[in-house]
Amino acid sequence: IDFISIVIAGLRLNKVSWTEIFAGKYSRKLTGEFSSDTVSLVKALISFNKREFTESIEHLSRVNYQNSYYYLKSKETLLQIYYEQNEYEAMQSLIDSTRHYLKRRKDVLSIHYGRYLMFLKYLGILLKAKLTDRSSKIILKKELKNNNNVIAREWLIEKVYSL
Repeated sequence: IDFISIVIAGLRLNKVSWTEIFAGKYSRKLTGEFSSDTVSLVKALISFNKREFTESIEHLSRVNYQNSYYYLKSKETLLQIYYEQNEYEAMQSLIDSTRHYLKRRKDVLSIHYGRYLMFLKYLGILLKAKLTDRSSKIILKKELKNNNNVIAREWLIEKVYSL
């Protein structure tokens, strides 16, 4: 997971070329049962960052969900793709199934549990603001401003301000 954290940090800093080089160089050194899943997830994250959504989905489809973090990170990315592609029905369905997953699974770390539930909540509000209720945009802006502990916060803020 440290490898994934470095990739995420590189992408957040908008160092896409550096991140691709890093991932290519060090992905060959990964070992263990999750190595192929890690490589697929990292490629999906890089593709998403480059707005290559079809390629990102292809990489996500290769990730096995034996690890709850990989499942959640994959679903987070897929939800973002659905939003970017205006696939709102698929997005709503995935929000619901991911919420159910979180409530069923006892192996999800508490730090991930709360942060992902908050992400799903805010994503639902964002979807509502985009489709029907523009006034929820104000509420979402305020909540995101006051909550630093949410998954994909920067992305959510960017989408709220683009409404």
